[in-house]
Amino acid sequence: MSRILIAYYSRTGTTREVARRLAALIGADLEEIADPTPRSGWLGFLRSAVEARRRRLAPIAPGEHDPADYDLIVIGSPVWGSSMSSPVRAYLRRHRGAIHHTAYFCTCGGVGSGPVFAQMKEETGLDPVARMVLRQEELATVTSDVMIERFAAQVRAAPAAVPRMGQPAEQLRPDDRLRH
Repeated sequence: MSRILIAYYSRTGTTREVARRLAALIGADLEEIADPTPRSGWLGFLRSAVEARRRRLAPIAPGEHDPADYDLIVIGSPVWGSSMSSPVRAYLRRHRGAIHHTAYFCTCGGVGSGPVFAQMKEETGLDPVARMVLRQEELATVTSDVMIERFAAQVRAAPAAVPRMGQPAEQLRPDDRLRH
């Protein structure tokens, strides 16, 4: 059975909520990216947007899970200034060689999510098996449930074509697929 890790950063709790819902649907482990930088209030919001736009790396803490132990990493980030968050950028840069298959999701207050997936791909060097954008206004509706369930189904189905860690693709058997 494939192992899936959901690694995410959340400044306000929105991305955390989505990550937890996904983990429950997928049966994945969770890794919250910890960043000691003060980000609350208007000043924290402004600091976050400037860091993201300038592609700076946040001083993140070491995580509890090693991405190399997982077959698929789901990356979750809020959108800051039309960019991925600086803690997620730091995580992806730190673990670039250990991540072999990915799925991406982001949460945002409005527009500006377009460049985020391109930036994630740039940092990982990988095309995602699935992508999802959730806007703030969608989170309070049944639309978010449908979107999250659809994304979770794509992530669960994706490892059917993904080799397990250390196993060449030609040795895959049908029972090596992620179970639903």
